[in-house]
Amino acid sequence: MIATGFADANVLTEVKAELGLGTFLRSLTGFGRAAAKEHFGSFVAENHMSASQNTFLEMVIDALCENGMIDPGLFYESPFTDLDKMGIAGLFGPEQTAEIIQIVEKVNHSAAA
Repeated sequence: MIATGFADANVLTEVKAELGLGTFLRSLTGFGRAAAKEHFGSFVAENHMSASQNTFLEMVIDALCENGMIDPGLFYESPFTDLDKMGIAGLFGPEQTAEIIQIVEKVNHSAAA
């Protein structure tokens, strides 16, 4: 970083090599709530969900909005396990779990593109 607080070319080159520039920028800016909800739109429409399942999806969307992406492995840790001790696997069936993870991975990969 230079004295003004902006990254110089060397820092940007390092970030791009480590994370990819798109991933880095997404981590700074987050992901739009409308876009996140749109990605889950079909899933929500096709599944009748309980209050806990809805809360879980809102937590996922919140994480995407704040961080730009989320590691699906976190769905088995707190705060996601606060709703069910098994996390996503305790709230959703195997097919639903796989679909949620697939949606999240698609959002994550869109940052790298």
